[in-house]
Amino acid sequence: MHFSPRPKRWDDIETLEETDLICWCIGVDKATIVRAIRKGAATLSEIKSTTGACTGDECAQKNPNKRCCSKEIKALIARYGSPKENGHV
Repeated sequence: MHFSPRPKRWDDIETLEETDLICWCIGVDKATIVRAIRKGAATLSEIKSTTGACTGDECAQKNPNKRCCSKEIKALIARYGSPKENGHV
């Protein structure tokens, strides 16, 4: 069994495993979003169009954070996007 170094918090991307859902409405996991970012998706809009994440309407019911997953997606873009895409040259 694999243990995370920190307790899992659904609002902290660093504590989530690759198989953990980010978008609970559509069922998109962290690994899928990170793959899209590494393939060039650099904005929330691009993540939406390539993965379908952040396009559902049952966030308050399905997401453990009781809100839209856009905050976590933006954090993943900041963490895994290229420095140029994140505003650093």
